[in-house]
Amino acid sequence: MRAALTAEALQAAWLAETAGTGPVTDLGEPSSESLRPDLIRVSVPVVCERGQFTAVMSVDSAGLLNGLRLAPPACAPWAAPSYADPDAFEEHDVTVGAGAR
Repeated sequence: MRAALTAEALQAAWLAETAGTGPVTDLGEPSSESLRPDLIRVSVPVVCERGQFTAVMSVDSAGLLNGLRLAPPACAPWAAPSYADPDAFEEHDVTVGAGAR
């Protein structure tokens, strides 16, 4: 990762992200998940004055950084609005094109 991401490139990416969201005001609770036995992904919510994003890092068993990206904030799963009436909808199978041959 060291050869692929210079300090200048990291600084440019950070400045580009915070140009739209503003200065960092808070960090959320980090979460982690195992990708492989030797690799863990850590996500840290970053709250800024005008928005937020998530810093996502992959760290190997030696503690070395294997990946880093600044991602959109994680979204809550979609839920139907309270005014939606499920009984008002019908489900139908639809074939687009010629269908099975």
